[in-house]
Amino acid sequence: MKLRSALGLVAIAAAKVLQCPVLASDEDRLAAAIAADNARKNRAGTLVSAVTAQGFAHPRLRQLAADLLLANLLERALYSLAPELARRVKGGGIAILSGLTLTQARTIEARTSAFGFIVEKRIILDGWTTLVLRRRKGRAVGD
Repeated sequence: MKLRSALGLVAIAAAKVLQCPVLASDEDRLAAAIAADNARKNRAGTLVSAVTAQGFAHPRLRQLAADLLLANLLERALYSLAPELARRVKGGGIAILSGLTLTQARTIEARTSAFGFIVEKRIILDGWTTLVLRRRKGRAVGD
């Protein structure tokens, strides 16, 4: 159950700190439902909505043009989603990617660099790495 609650935790925290609408997604229907329920319980239900989708395969996600995108995914998923991340994060926008070992983070840095991202910061805590990436302005390099 801990993994299923992570989606809601990140979405609720982002909505409360930034005071703006957050769209959360997970391919697990139950995880998305739990996220929406936890948002309501934590008085963030008007700011957080959750959808079920694999990658960006949901109508609301296909239309996304984000200034900030947060992803806590496995290396393989982040690697595969790199071209789509470049299409969904606005030029100058930020992508924060977590859930990676340092070795995996290096692979993702190289992959996302090919699609127009530059590393702003690496946060390493207890063997896990979070990457803060900024999307270059203009078209993604790998498009």
